[in-house]
Amino acid sequence: MMQLSSINPIETKILNRVLNIFNLQYKKIILSQNRETNTKINFWKIYRLHWEKNRFIFDLFYNKKILSLKIMKSLISNDLVDKELLKIWTLKGYEIVCSTNVLKFTDKTPINTSICRVPLTIRSRKTYLFPDSKIGCISCSSGDGINGKPIWWNTKIIDGK
Repeated sequence: MMQLSSINPIETKILNRVLNIFNLQYKKIILSQNRETNTKINFWKIYRLHWEKNRFIFDLFYNKKILSLKIMKSLISNDLVDKELLKIWTLKGYEIVCSTNVLKFTDKTPINTSICRVPLTIRSRKTYLFPDSKIGCISCSSGDGINGKPIWWNTKIIDGK
């Protein structure tokens, strides 16, 4: 169990449970690597789970204002969240970026370096629905996402809602 500093023990207990659930999911993916031959998809699963864990915590802190600043600082100082990814999500145009690995930074300004950062509307037919080969993200360009999330290689897209 991770030790987080918090004034509110209930907040700490719930967050520890949530982090434990994500850690169990990471372990499940890693253990499945021995049984599956497609390691690329396993890496994609890890990137997606990393996004989901960090987004869950980001939403609790920034959007729903449920987590305290003290617990957020504790999460950051214990490397339990991806500080850079959370910071990027606060920038206009990068609200749903899938990973810091699809960006390059110059003078603290992110520059897109992956196909998943190119809006679907301006892509060629050849690259329209192809995921980034390293991350597994098809599109994390603002406006392309579904329900505030990137479109991943395994996102179910239902036509006609």
